Amino acid sequence: MNCMRLLTLLALVSPMAVVAALPAQTVPPTTVPAPVVEAPLLGKVVVIGSELSLGAGWAAEVGATVSLADVVEQGVLAPHQAVVQHLDTLAGRDVLADLERQARLTKEHKPTLVVALDSLALVTYDAGEAAPERFDRALRALKGIGAPLVLGDLPDWRTLATRSERSWLQASKLPSVAMQVNLTARLTAFAADTKDVVLAPVARLWSHLERDEPLRLRGNLWGRAWLPDLAGADRQMLRLDGGIALWLLAADALVTQRRDVPAAALVWDARELRRRVYESRAKERAAQAQLELDQQRGPQRPPPPPPPSPEELRRLKREKQERDGSGGRE
Repeated sequence: MNCMRLLTLLALVSPMAVVAALPAQTVPPTTVPAPVVEAPLLGKVVVIGSELSLGAGWAAEVGATVSLADVVEQGVLAPHQAVVQHLDTLAGRDVLADLERQARLTKEHKPTLVVALDSLALVTYDAGEAAPERFDRALRALKGIGAPLVLGDLPDWRTLATRSERSWLQASKLPSVAMQVNLTARLTAFAADTKDVVLAPVARLWSHLERDEPLRLRGNLWGRAWLPDLAGADRQMLRLDGGIALWLLAADALVTQRRDVPAAALVWDARELRRRVYESRAKERAAQAQLELDQQRGPQRPPPPPPPSPEELRRLKREKQERDGSGGRE
């Protein structure tokens, strides 16, 4: 019995049987684009800061220069302009003078959001009794930008500084306990009195590092075995994963305190964020690899000249005869 006769008989019994007997058709899957999450506050972000935001040691992990600004850039999913950075090293510089200059430059960009997570913690380093005055100057500079701010709170690094001989900060130059309380109160009052200021609990990161406690944040878990991935041996200078954790602490505070920044506008998976930062430097790594290869090869010799043509050989012969005085005679 052929297929057509079978279908005819099935149709007499039940039309649905005919449908069941027909071969299944494969429907190609429909690719639904991810919805665009709008967050105007993230449209033009500027990152300013000092040593911890600069990420000088992160190049060894990525194979190219990266900073906290690159972490923020890869962590924002909402439409935005490229994140701008104004960052300076701590070595041999005045952090306060750098911050005031960074604030002036940042104001020219007319940013929608300014991220400053480590400047305030470092402007009072080695300041002694002048710490409150320097701190107030830093706050005035930040307020003068005239844009919403995400400011890091003040970590207490004294215990970590005394625990490691390789500490990049000297415990004797850090604010005393009483001074730390004074500065924290000034920062809290500034955030309460100034419009559009979000305080990010970045001190929480170093608190976990100091006590060797696991850090949980937005679905991420850095257990005790993973804490060395966050910071170096002194538990102060951050590695790339520490910079990512630093930003996620700030981002969590941002979406918690502001309704105009939906959580869907940001990347929360720390591993995915690290992957995105790494992939963003693919061209730089390729260029560096090519440069190293060229250096190993050394300078390239030019190719040898082509052999002379028969006409050129005859001309050279005549010139030689003329120089010898034979005049071309045998």
